[in-house]
Amino acid sequence: MPTGPDHHRTFGLPQHAPAGRIPAAYRAPVRLHHPDLATDPAEHRRSERRMAAINGAWHVLGDPARRTEYDLTLRPPPSRPAPEPEYRSEAFRG
Repeated sequence: MPTGPDHHRTFGLPQHAPAGRIPAAYRAPVRLHHPDLATDPAEHRRSERRMAAINGAWHVLGDPARRTEYDLTLRPPPSRPAPEPEYRSEAFRG
């Protein structure tokens, strides 16, 4: 499992969202959080951090190969069946 940010959550998208929804999901928070729109210095710094997260998510989800690789890291590892117990005595074999 990845330990970094959840890029799908950054855009408010489910993991199985179609690729066509990603550009619009990118543009919406960019319009809202762009640092050039901030007037207060503290708000400007927050906007810069938010834009860094938005651009990081776009870097991964906007590229089909990177998205596929990222999505594979979100899947839990496949479960393996429990091994058969080893019997040491013939008395316990059925």
